[in-house]
Amino acid sequence: MTARKAVIDIGTNSIKLLVMEDMPGGAAVLRDRAEIARLGEGSAESGRLSEEAIARSIAVIKHMALEARSLGSDAVLAIATQAVRGASNAGRFKKLVCRECGCDLHVISGDEEAGLSFRAVLRALPKDAREICAFDVGGGSTEIVIGGMSGISYRRSVPIGALSLHDEFFRESGCAVPGETLEAASDRVRMALGSEEASVPGSSTAAGVGGTITTLAAVALSLESYDAAKVSGTELSIAEIGRQIGLFASLSVPDRASGIKGLDPKRADIILAGACIVRELLLFARKGTLTVLDRGLRYGVMEKYFGIS
Repeated sequence: MTARKAVIDIGTNSIKLLVMEDMPGGAAVLRDRAEIARLGEGSAESGRLSEEAIARSIAVIKHMALEARSLGSDAVLAIATQAVRGASNAGRFKKLVCRECGCDLHVISGDEEAGLSFRAVLRALPKDAREICAFDVGGGSTEIVIGGMSGISYRRSVPIGALSLHDEFFRESGCAVPGETLEAASDRVRMALGSEEASVPGSSTAAGVGGTITTLAAVALSLESYDAAKVSGTELSIAEIGRQIGLFASLSVPDRASGIKGLDPKRADIILAGACIVRELLLFARKGTLTVLDRGLRYGVMEKYFGIS
């Protein structure tokens, strides 16, 4: 007998649906897709989810829940991260998800988010990658985890992400971004990371998940359309990230959206902020490259709560 389960990952910037089937011969992915709903738009300043963002997100979640059930899922688990856990009206949002979408919503802590993302990274990397430094750059928070098969030695959730950094520094930029603004944004990331020392083994493999990092890989590969198989396993160097920061900063958002291969037009505005975060993460961990993976938080949730991997 087979079982089909679904996870809806409600992030600050995007909402992802993962449907998997557990079979005797192994698990199969039936659906894995994302939509950008910007649930956390403006919430870093206001401390609340806006009515417009709630309405957009509820519509996406409702459609995904129906899609999951149409594919035969007998359980749909919705989880939410930084935007909801930091919002003063999170309770109302949870009630709306239950009433309008027919599924319970679990708001996970930053520590749990970091651990679940790391679980997904462990599954995706080769077994000989004994020590891993994993980054998950989201819209509202960034998770850093160091560990291996024997356990986690360092785990941290930093409340800064691509959307929140964009809102703080780049939202008013209608054209090219000046160098002093770029430096101010990078300083903000360095301040968030702080001087706390992360003991990163020199032999460890740095790996990254999340829409920002997979988008940077797609741009590095100049993909005409997104291809998870090509993106996963891509080595992204700090020099390439710096090149892309320079490229994004030199163009207006419309020009980025229309003129850069591999860049989802819906991410054209926040990708510069995301790239700044990724570069500072590599500097923080003293790593020159990272391995890009397409299997993020949603896969860790699927494994932990449903035992499917």
